[in-house]
Amino acid sequence: MNFIHKFRALIDSYTMYAVTLYSLRFLVAAALILRAFNVFEYSTLLTLTLSILLLVVTSLVTNIALSKLYRIPVNHESAIITGIILFFILAMPSTGFDYVGLALA
Repeated sequence: MNFIHKFRALIDSYTMYAVTLYSLRFLVAAALILRAFNVFEYSTLLTLTLSILLLVVTSLVTNIALSKLYRIPVNHESAIITGIILFFILAMPSTGFDYVGLALA
């Protein structure tokens, strides 16, 4: 088997959900590490961590609840991707009430 076939077999072994999820996880890790070393002062490390956890958990719970309600298969990867994307596009909360808005988003 030549290089092209091996490369194609490697690429075909991963779904687009998995590739997207790995890429987004890398970006989240980079954001948290850069904040931990004070490379940027956008928000506190605790706020970033709580926000990502809240968004991913809320997305997963919503995905499971709606899949049971509509009797469709659960797609955990899609829910995690949604939570991470929301982490990057929504403003970080500054008050406790802002976390409620974050969860509702």
